[in-house]
Amino acid sequence: MKNLIPFIYLLLFSLLACSSPSIKEELPSGDGKSYLGAVVQEVKEHGVAIKLGFLIPGASGERMGMKSGDFITKVNGKPISEFKSPRRKAFTDYIKNYPRNKKISFKLLRFKQINTVEGKEVANLDSFLSELKEKANITVEKKELKLELVGYLDRRVYGNGPKVLPKNNKELLPSFIKHKDSKFRKFVDKEIIKNKKEKEYEELKDTFALLTDRADFYRRNLVTYVQKNPLELGLLTHKLKKNLSIENLAELMDLKFKVPTASTYSAQNDPIQFIKTTLNQVYTELHFAFKEIETKDKKYLLSEYQSIIDYIDQKIMLTDLKDMEKFGRLDKILQKINFPHLIKARIFAMSLDDKSLFRALDKFLIKNNTPQHQVNTRFGNIIIGGKGNNWYRGISPHSTALIIDLGGDDLYSGSFAGTGFGNPFSMVIDLAGNDIYEAARACSFGCGILGLGILIDRAGNDTYTGTKFSQGASFGGHGLLIDRSGFDKYESVSQSQAYSFYGISALEDHLGNDLYRAKLFSQGSAVAGGVSLLKDHSGHDEYEARGLFLSSYGTHGIFKSFSQGMGFGFRGFMSGGIGILSDLKGKDDFKGGNFSQAAGYYFGFGIFHNGSTDQDSYLGSRYSQGATAHYAVASFLEEGGNDIYRGRHEATASMAWDLGVTYFEDQAGSDFYDSFGMTLGSAAQNSYAFFLDKNGNDTYRVNTPPATIPTNEARDGISLGFFFDLAGKDKYQKARNNSRGTLGNIGFWEDFKNSRINPFQ
Repeated sequence: MKNLIPFIYLLLFSLLACSSPSIKEELPSGDGKSYLGAVVQEVKEHGVAIKLGFLIPGASGERMGMKSGDFITKVNGKPISEFKSPRRKAFTDYIKNYPRNKKISFKLLRFKQINTVEGKEVANLDSFLSELKEKANITVEKKELKLELVGYLDRRVYGNGPKVLPKNNKELLPSFIKHKDSKFRKFVDKEIIKNKKEKEYEELKDTFALLTDRADFYRRNLVTYVQKNPLELGLLTHKLKKNLSIENLAELMDLKFKVPTASTYSAQNDPIQFIKTTLNQVYTELHFAFKEIETKDKKYLLSEYQSIIDYIDQKIMLTDLKDMEKFGRLDKILQKINFPHLIKARIFAMSLDDKSLFRALDKFLIKNNTPQHQVNTRFGNIIIGGKGNNWYRGISPHSTALIIDLGGDDLYSGSFAGTGFGNPFSMVIDLAGNDIYEAARACSFGCGILGLGILIDRAGNDTYTGTKFSQGASFGGHGLLIDRSGFDKYESVSQSQAYSFYGISALEDHLGNDLYRAKLFSQGSAVAGGVSLLKDHSGHDEYEARGLFLSSYGTHGIFKSFSQGMGFGFRGFMSGGIGILSDLKGKDDFKGGNFSQAAGYYFGFGIFHNGSTDQDSYLGSRYSQGATAHYAVASFLEEGGNDIYRGRHEATASMAWDLGVTYFEDQAGSDFYDSFGMTLGSAAQNSYAFFLDKNGNDTYRVNTPPATIPTNEARDGISLGFFFDLAGKDKYQKARNNSRGTLGNIGFWEDFKNSRINPFQ
């Protein structure tokens, strides 16, 4: 092979991004600062220059014609080398303060690779080489393009992107009826006027409006609804608790489609043929779900997902240009997935969970005098296991489409019910027995990576042990684990137990005292627009998600968690998902680290619901029990019991930071709160925080007053924090029972005698 890399210098050319007469109409709402919409880095590869990384789609940089990897050498004729050091900061400050009605010019270097084979240009050299069967004369030229791009800058918009968000509430959330003129809204207006904060309050509302104009692809409508209507988060919290089910996850992901009717098994039918027919329906829907993704992109994602999930465990921000490029390619692949077809595939697959079918399969095994039956199909293997103790090993879980086990204490050794290996579907249904599921590799036991993975265990005290992407997890797919009864034990390392990265995931446990253990990104955790639900219907359960990595804040003894109702996004790149943990009954114990128990980060939404009236115990760290950072939302609802809330660090029990909105409510019981710093309805940097404890003799062992509002040193204006305790003889360190007050800029707290009042209605 002959490699020639000459540098070819081309003539300057210019592009005009937009014309001045319509610039005001084209600009979205913003904060007054100008905006290029690119990640930048100072380099010295080609003289002193600014290298462009990720460009936000639709922002001014991309519209002018800039591309990732370009080098800016001059701005309005001024060399980057003449900017004051540090030049990256000087460059960004120059952009921020540049008039948007005035043209700006950039001189750039761009390097383009030209591939020629026997004198003919080839667009994709890698693809050509993979099909090459004989020697060929290949020339690789690296052209250096000198460009001048001219245009106008945008107004900065938080969470900018090409997606235009719905303008009215009905479009955003059709199923939620807005409550107009609520008492709480009137209360807020009254207090704002009383404290002479009308101007600041209008500015706060205007600032939140910046979040609801345009968005990246992953933004969920539910988040935007709250940002448009922050005072309604309490009402929305009660609406949501009635709709936390697997069937409603599609709506939370903003999907609209006609739900198909799946066939049901009839005793007159051949059970094996019914399974084949059903699998044909499943695979047809899966074909349409992923047909827009090219084979090379599927191979890329399946080869790279392991490095991506390892990255997520260790970092919460994209800073390296190579990582940005990897996530940029990932972004383009994920956007091609058709989720309605993926959900339809799940609906058809669930028709196999049928008692009549199981009885017919039992008769089939008896008739054929065999303890097990295997059918090889074009979809993969179908295995029917008898009622004895079966050990599933020595078979490829990647080529097994379906296992139906009719009973016995079974052992599953391998990544069954996982689709991260090229097979888009894998399902296990186990009818009974104390079963053990063990997988030493990622993607198992209800995991969908570019596919659909389902595990249903109908009875028995079961043990699930995985590593990553296990027990209801998804990555551009759909993962589901349903356990209908038994005292069960779930253990994994990370990104498990109802976790999704732009996917739909659920872990649903119906009966029994259960144990959930993981380290981080688990137990109802959703990333990059995904939706995840961990739902436990009954039993005295124990949840723990901590212990692997030191908190990124560096606090000694504090671990990362990102679990137990967590919505997480990559700041500046991908909005967060909707992560939900719902436990309906039992005396439960929850232990988490940083970002846990209803937490949101970068346009994510963390939801935690406990319907129990027993005594529950909560332990969290920074950002837990209803807490947000950076344009996110969180909702925490506890329905009763003498509960204990502990925080190993501040920012717990309703705390919002940097354009966040959070709501915390405990409906009954004599509760104990033990934390410090910003907590109990505390808000900062233009945020809203709401706290409500409705009944009981409560104790607040907290070293700061409720609804503390620190100085907004990073932003002008105000935040709003609200603390209300209804009835009971309550004890405070920094407040008094049956009293009220106004704090700082601007917090409201009140301890009511009356338990019938609901201030947030």
